[in-house]
Order: sequence, then structure tokens, then C-alpha cells
Amino acid sequence: GKMEIRIADHAGFCFGVNEALRITNETIARYEGTDIPIYTCGPLIHNRVVTGELEKKGVRIITRPKDAQSGSVVIVRSHGEPESFYLEAEENDLVIVDATCPFVKKIHAIVREAAEQGRNVVVAGDADHPEVIGTTGWAGKNCRVIDSVEMAEKLDFDHITLVAQTTSTAELWEAIVKSLEKNKKDLTALHTICSATTERQKS
Repeated sequence: GKMEIRIADHAGFCFGVNEALRITNETIARYEGTDIPIYTCGPLIHNRVVTGELEKKGVRIITRPKDAQSGSVVIVRSHGEPESFYLEAEENDLVIVDATCPFVKKIHAIVREAAEQGRNVVVAGDADHPEVIGTTGWAGKNCRVIDSVEMAEKLDFDHITLVAQTTSTAELWEAIVKSLEKNKKDLTALHTICSATTERQKS
């Protein structure tokens, strides 16, 4: 028989990544005809075809703001960046075009406020993921990233504001919330898993 390939409805790029691409193309158009360099910090998305196209249009990839010469344009990808990134960019006189996903931006605001109120921020997710690195960079000194119930049980502080990496699974989130509710007196759990992720996991 013929092999049938079905593409889930929610395949393709999420809202944040589509937005970042749109913003990048707008930026390319805005600076066309100038000799101002345009960079993204890290690959804009993990898709070689797309990053190849961008490179043809002159968008280069750097790993940190210091790598761009003063006066360049640096696009922040949808994953977002820690606060230190913005400070470094400012010192270097860079023009920042911020394509951080609005969902991620909201998480940054939540954890920053929690830290300012003296709460301890815990992120359910993968510590090496660029999005999580960005989030912890707004969350104060006492922030921890956990990806299991075992790690949740080992947390040695209370007064916790818990958020999730937007691409976390609902199962992990629920298990961690349950564990912390049992063991801690003061938990604010803010479900920050992006609905696009949940839909994609279902389909």
C-alpha cells in the first residue's frame, strides 16, 4: 500500500517563532542599503533552511552581545535572554530588536517581581534550554531549575513561586506541583506552559 504521511494541525512553528521571523524580515528591510550589521544571538530557530536564508540576507549569528561591533543591530530570538544580556548590549551600544515571545516575556516579569518580593523562584524545565537560561536570569540569586519530583523534594527553601518552561509537559508540571503542595507551606504555582505546546503534544 501507499504510505500516508499526515501532518498534525499544530506542526510548524509556534506563534513566538513566527513572530520572530516576521520581526527579523522587517528589520532586514528597515536596514537595507545601510552598512549596519544585523545579528541574531544564537540561531533564530532550529531550522537550517530558514537560518541559511537569513544568512543569505546578511543576518549573522553571534553567541553574546560582546561579539557584535558597537552600533550593530542584535535581534533577540523568541526564547528570550537574561537581564545581563540587555545590560551587556547597552554597554556595547547595540540596537536591540526584541523578538522575545510575549508568553516568555510575561514569565520574565513574573519571576522578576517574585524575586523582588523576596520569594524563591523555581522553574520546572531543562536547565540547559535557552528559554530557561533566559528566565533564570530575571529570577534573582535563589532560583532553581528542577525537572523531576526527586529534585522538587530536595528543595531546601519555602515561599516558592513556581513557573514552567513553556514547552514542559503537563505530566511533569502536575507531579511537581503535587509534591511541592505536600511539602511546602507557601507555594504560588503559575502554569506557564504555552497552549501551542499542549496542542502539539496532543496532536
